[in-house]
Amino acid sequence: MLSQFINTYLKLFFILTPFVALTSFLTWSKDCSKVERFAIIRRVIIAIVVISAVLLTCGDYLFAVMGITLDAFRIGAGILLLLSAISLVQGKEFYDMQKGTQDIAVVPLAIPVIVGRGPLVS
Repeated sequence: MLSQFINTYLKLFFILTPFVALTSFLTWSKDCSKVERFAIIRRVIIAIVVISAVLLTCGDYLFAVMGITLDAFRIGAGILLLLSAISLVQGKEFYDMQKGTQDIAVVPLAIPVIVGRGPLVS
């Protein structure tokens, strides 16, 4: 029983990778106030729950209808993460929170940083 718990915990830990999510959140919301950060966190949690529930219940059907293969999903999530990483290394603002035109709650935090890596690992 204990070994099954540890096995499941380790899988979830590496799928969700809290350190990557945390560093991404802190980098992209560095100019936000405390109230704005908590609002972003609430939207991220809601987005994660909704996206995970939709993918769990009807993900295969949804991907089949849209013609998205698992490999295409992996490539799309990887490209989005790569572009974000390149902009962070170059010191450019990939997500400009000052103008208020972009919301980082759903993209890129919920998808692909937190939810998007699940299919990559399993």
